[in-house]
Amino acid sequence: MTKTNIATIVRYAMVGVVLFAVGYSIFFTEHNVPSTLEESGAVSKISDFNVVKLREEWTEYIHFAGADVAYKEFKTAYSKKDFRIRHLASHLFGEILYQNEGMKSVTLCDFAFNPGCFHGFVSAAIVEEGLNALSALDAVCHQVVGSEAISCQHGTGHGVYDYMGPKRFMEALEACDKLKPIHPIVNCTLGVFMEASIPTASDEFLQIRPLDTENPYAPCPAMPKKYHQSCYYHLGPWWQAVFGSDFTRMGKLCEAVNNMDDKNACFLGIGTSSAASSNYEVALTIQQCEKMPNKEGKLFCRMSATEQFYGLLPVRQFAPNICEGLGKENKKRCLERSGPGNK
Repeated sequence: MTKTNIATIVRYAMVGVVLFAVGYSIFFTEHNVPSTLEESGAVSKISDFNVVKLREEWTEYIHFAGADVAYKEFKTAYSKKDFRIRHLASHLFGEILYQNEGMKSVTLCDFAFNPGCFHGFVSAAIVEEGLNALSALDAVCHQVVGSEAISCQHGTGHGVYDYMGPKRFMEALEACDKLKPIHPIVNCTLGVFMEASIPTASDEFLQIRPLDTENPYAPCPAMPKKYHQSCYYHLGPWWQAVFGSDFTRMGKLCEAVNNMDDKNACFLGIGTSSAASSNYEVALTIQQCEKMPNKEGKLFCRMSATEQFYGLLPVRQFAPNICEGLGKENKKRCLERSGPGNK
């Protein structure tokens, strides 16, 4: 085992002791299900977690009820936690999932608490199996249908960067090259760019990459062409963080991109931000997309927002509503992002 792998294992062991993020003193119900926030009496400091105990309890419950049921119970237990807590907790659950259920169980992970489950799962898999784990992960992702398959591969990118770190940024992108993209933009490489700019790994959580005012598009212009669209797409969520949701300013920056494909990818990224920042409210999402400086920008923003709504089951039914008010042809293009039967 290399020093790098040993260091990584030690890092995750240390994170495991400290991180299982804020929460609750866990008790068991009669069926051995770790109790919810309200039932258990919440604590509010990461240091109050007994990670060893939590790991044992969730492992036991996976063995008792099965991984699918356990993950549903886990999401219920943490649904009202602080955003940071939910993400860090799901990071540990992802590790537990891999360690107990193996590679096939990655399909249970989702973005309920950001890519935390994918982070923990992929990182644990790579520590155990090396980068060869990516081929097996990719094969599993390709067996999944619909938006979950996209999330699977995109989440893999987050985990790859989390494992490799900023000094191996290009290596992380190159590792993604070994995968067969399910989505042309929302894929493994996008996960790498997102994690580099908006870290959601446990030790750098939400320490947003600072803006270079001389080059607000960095690192995209300097990237190899094959990474451009994923890179320009990720700018939207990152700009939203650094510009305080100034969608007008974000739209103007996209408009100034010379290459048409990169420009469109940029507007698509803003659409992703519009959906998430509105808390998936249709009217506010549309309002933010309407701040784009031209018709194409407004359309691409709405198209991407529609795709985001469709990808999140609780709001999937509202996805077609994002396309309302568009002209006939543009509405048709927009509806293509809202799932089968809405074209």
